[in-house]
Amino acid sequence: MTAQQPYLRRSGTLMLWAVGAGKPLGVPPLTNDTGGAAVVVAESADALDRAAAHGVVDESTRLFVRDDVAHATSSTIASAATTFQGRFDAVGTEVRMGDTFRLQVQSYAVSEFLSIVGPTLIRITDADDLATLVADAESCVVDGVFPDFLTNPAVQLADIPAISGDGLDQSGPANRLWLGEDAVSTSPWGAPLDVLPREVVNG
Repeated sequence: MTAQQPYLRRSGTLMLWAVGAGKPLGVPPLTNDTGGAAVVVAESADALDRAAAHGVVDESTRLFVRDDVAHATSSTIASAATTFQGRFDAVGTEVRMGDTFRLQVQSYAVSEFLSIVGPTLIRITDADDLATLVADAESCVVDGVFPDFLTNPAVQLADIPAISGDGLDQSGPANRLWLGEDAVSTSPWGAPLDVLPREVVNG
């Protein structure tokens, strides 16, 4: 095993979390047989502490914690987590994990103008992104051609179940969670959840 291999495996899990693994991708959903969420990305120490206290995050959860959150949390479960730098709750940013994995996070509407230089996650974040996606889909139906950036193997479209409407049952809070400073959801741009213990969702 090389020094890079653990990070490569973790980066694959992180990308499946971001994309929303399951039915639309033709891959098994992310699961955790011990009752906690399967994969959790924590960008809030308070939310992580509450999630751990209520069993939403447990020892079998594949946990990714932002560096500053790992230092601020009181939960001992974070000691076994994979840490990262950067933010998932913003676009035009870079997420870094160790020295081997760098992920660009961009919004859909600007992606056609970008130079893709490595792994890139493209999100639908606002009305402009959604309108551009719909226009591209309509053009694809007519012409049979996807935008060039979407055919780049380094590019992944985030939250596919939410966009396609397929596989939502395999991409819910049992499969993936994002713990933010102001919300708990399956994704930084997902709707706030009300299916977890109230203390986890609302503090």
